[in-house]
Amino acid sequence: MQITREVFTESYWFGLSTIEQLVYIGSDVEIAIDLRKNGNKEQCDNAIERALELLQLAIIDPQNKGRLRELNGIKIALLDDFHGNNECQSTDEAWHKYFACFRHLVNAQKKER
Repeated sequence: MQITREVFTESYWFGLSTIEQLVYIGSDVEIAIDLRKNGNKEQCDNAIERALELLQLAIIDPQNKGRLRELNGIKIALLDDFHGNNECQSTDEAWHKYFACFRHLVNAQKKER
């Protein structure tokens, strides 16, 4: 797999917590949603590809061994929503809510420090 953003080397990525990884993935999903709403298909596809690349790194990260079912489920649902027939019936609102939880957790952790 070729990572499009050099800042996300495996060593950097594996140093992040799972929650932080999901915040980065969610950021790209949010961008893809906004681009899709605005009819920017090519840019939307690029954003979702970035999210899927980061998700794949999260899947191979040893710290996430116990979350593989969830991470693979996210991957399936994203592919279905953005490149399939949305048989999983994902909604933009559901994606927003899902990833907002992780942003909230990261922000709460920063406040505690």
